Amino acid sequence: PIWGMIIIMLLSTLFMWTTKTTNNQLPLHKLIVIYLVLCINCQGLTYLFSFSDTGGGLQIITTILCYFYFKIDYMRANQLIKI
Repeated sequence: PIWGMIIIMLLSTLFMWTTKTTNNQLPLHKLIVIYLVLCINCQGLTYLFSFSDTGGGLQIITTILCYFYFKIDYMRANQLIKI
């Protein structure tokens, strides 16, 4: 139980750092990260039965790909990068 609590605290700190707001706005790619964190915390960090099969792995992969797609789209729309 102690290691589980330490892992949850580290992940929470990492995700709080990842989802900082700018100008009180939260873009879609940061909402995807919050959704993933909520799914992990609601199902339990150490058990994650719904992510243990092939469908769960594909769900995590598509969620991560959607995060990167919307992050790049957000950066392109705000002219932070040029593609």
